[in-house]
Amino acid sequence: MSNPVDLYVGGGKSEEALISYLGRVQYSYANKYLFSTSYRADGSSKFAPDNKWGFFKSFSAGWRLKEESFLRDVKAISDLKLRVSYGETGFNGIGNYVWQSNENVGGAYYMFGTTKAQASYFNQLGNLDLKWETTNMTNFGLDMKFLNNALSFSAEYYNRKTENLILNVQPAPSMGYSQGTSTNIGSMSNKGLEFQLGYDKQIGKVHMNISANLSTNKNEVLKLDLPTTELYAGADADFGGDAITRTKVGEPVQQFFGYKVDGIFQTQAEIDKAPLQAGSKPGDIRFKDLSGPNGVPDGKIDAFDRTVLGSYLPKFQYGFNLALNWNNFDCTAFFQGSQGNDIFNANRITLEGMARLFNAGTGVLNAWTPSNTNTTMPRAVSGDPNKNARVSDRWIEDGSYLRLKNLTIGYTIPPIKLESFAKGTIKKIRVFFTGQNLVTFTKYTGYDPEIGRRSGLSDANLINGIDYGQFPQPRTILGGIQVGF
Repeated sequence: MSNPVDLYVGGGKSEEALISYLGRVQYSYANKYLFSTSYRADGSSKFAPDNKWGFFKSFSAGWRLKEESFLRDVKAISDLKLRVSYGETGFNGIGNYVWQSNENVGGAYYMFGTTKAQASYFNQLGNLDLKWETTNMTNFGLDMKFLNNALSFSAEYYNRKTENLILNVQPAPSMGYSQGTSTNIGSMSNKGLEFQLGYDKQIGKVHMNISANLSTNKNEVLKLDLPTTELYAGADADFGGDAITRTKVGEPVQQFFGYKVDGIFQTQAEIDKAPLQAGSKPGDIRFKDLSGPNGVPDGKIDAFDRTVLGSYLPKFQYGFNLALNWNNFDCTAFFQGSQGNDIFNANRITLEGMARLFNAGTGVLNAWTPSNTNTTMPRAVSGDPNKNARVSDRWIEDGSYLRLKNLTIGYTIPPIKLESFAKGTIKKIRVFFTGQNLVTFTKYTGYDPEIGRRSGLSDANLINGIDYGQFPQPRTILGGIQVGF
């Protein structure tokens, strides 16, 4: 008689509800003074019973100076407007039932006599205090147009503050829960400038529309409503096992945090004179002694020597669009860029860290040996006793880039030719070519400087800019024919 086979049937069902009420009042006087205000109430089933509702207000005002008598007859200025606004929005992009301690069935068993029975268990704490994450933003803007609206310019300053930030917080291992708890952890601010410049003009048979934009942002964590003022994230056993980012009050969110590299030990004499670094031998990476328990270098390399290594936040982002039409030809192009942001290339840890005995990259062929000392690649050794693969600025790279995101070139057959060809049954034929992500200018050595999000991790909101080997943006080339009847 064959052994019995355990059969399991699984399924799931969830419900969610959102109800909203919105009221708005708008007023304009003489097309010069513009006012608007609104009030919104949102109720979501995703929050605890006493916190299901969020209430959000907004206000805006504009002054069209062009309509004033002192500017009305100025030909060079087509439009001039000042504006100010304040608004609040709520965020409920979380899972269903996350405020509850949900019961899990499967994956755990207990013995009932001699019978193995499936058990149910709780693997996360609930949070009855979970409520809406709220963002309020104040804007001051200037909009200008010149030369019969051919040239446009706008500038804006924004101050955005997010309160009751929702993040998944992992409890202490001693509590016995494997999953984190969604928690309102504190507040964060973002301040910056945005600029946009445009030109729209018909010159002979050529119509051109050109626009460019640039934005800056300064981020700061204002408060963490947690027992600790620091949050660590990004740890993964396949990429060294240590946390990669640190979020700390008074600093930008999720900065890269680790050790500073100070070259490679060439001799045992160098190791003897250097701060104590357990497991080091000639050919190992030398790390900097930056601090100790009292805030000053203490002659040994340990966790106190970790420091801020960089940030995924760029100094500025920019883009520009180009649209041209000449006779029956049309062309559009969109460029996007980011400047001053860092990327933690965790994928290089698997390729160059040599902590494992398989799937190394070709770079390890230049590893340090007594006869190959002019290299930045440490020695190849089983077990990595010096922890050469630890989180350090060795893996930090410049993530700045400029990319041609989209290019489209088309040709429309003149209608007069269609009359003789299709005898009036076809009104339009356009042949076009479109390419996406065609060209990228960057110093980044990874797959793609546009690091996509890695889902499935409890700390996914604190691992931006970490390249775990996410699938890169594909280059797409498409050709087609559009036919109109």
